[in-house]
Amino acid sequence: LIENRQPVGRDKELPASGMVVLRIDRQGTEGRDIVKAADANPSTATLYDAPYRPGSGEQRAYVDEGAGVAVMPLALNSDRSLEILVTTPNGIDARSSEYKRRQGQ
Repeated sequence: LIENRQPVGRDKELPASGMVVLRIDRQGTEGRDIVKAADANPSTATLYDAPYRPGSGEQRAYVDEGAGVAVMPLALNSDRSLEILVTTPNGIDARSSEYKRRQGQ
């Protein structure tokens, strides 16, 4: 599950905003440890800075080799919508580099 968490409405006091990735563990016991947040900054002790944000974080993209998917936030627009790249794990580096070139980064 991918969610665009932004500081609006009831979420005005979020510790961090950006692309939140929630993984579902179908093998987990119902009601316990089924949903886990992926962490863009795993070296910190909490999930307060877990969201993936364009151009920042220890990990720039969420990559799930087993599922064959990779997701990377590319841009936060003025209306707080988030542009994301969805690709394969092998395609994430090439496509993100191509996007950066097009944006002049």
